[in-house]
Amino acid sequence: MEQFRRPSHAGTNYQTMAKPDPLVIRSASLHTADSNRDGRISLTELTRVIELYNYRSGTTRTGQYKPTAGTEDGFTPGP
Repeated sequence: MEQFRRPSHAGTNYQTMAKPDPLVIRSASLHTADSNRDGRISLTELTRVIELYNYRSGTTRTGQYKPTAGTEDGFTPGP
């Protein structure tokens, strides 16, 4: 791995360039929308997020959801 630091005028701030390019950094945690834990948000998972976001109380979109056991992603729409 090749890297170098370029000091900035602020003192301790610096930029790091690393090779290989692109440098892949895996996150220790996955997004809760990624229900199959493959590191990608599929179309099905995205539509579920949209469904939760579009939850309405009467005519007002609230986007409320709550954790619920037994569902495919662990959430249900509503307060």
